[in-house]
Amino acid sequence: MAKLTRRFKKAIRSASVREITFHELRHTFGTRMAAAGVPLRTIQHWMGHADAKTTQVYAHYQPSDHEADTVDQAFSSEGLAPKTSAQTRDRRRTAAGIGAKG
Repeated sequence: MAKLTRRFKKAIRSASVREITFHELRHTFGTRMAAAGVPLRTIQHWMGHADAKTTQVYAHYQPSDHEADTVDQAFSSEGLAPKTSAQTRDRRRTAAGIGAKG
């Protein structure tokens, strides 16, 4: 067993959380990045997928700009003022810690 894996398992036991695997962490990362609006090509690069088809598993987690706008408006404390898709996408990217597209 690799040293990193042993340390990871020890940390899980110490934290008293449900045991998970590195694969689950990796999948969660891809899912969260897609949901935050990160382009699939970027996720592909970050995850080291040689084939874009491998990254397509995350495509259904990526909301369209219209879907994201609708949810943002429904839960916005700023009232009913509609946001542009670009504004919404930039806010999601900033919240995910990846900065605005540009």
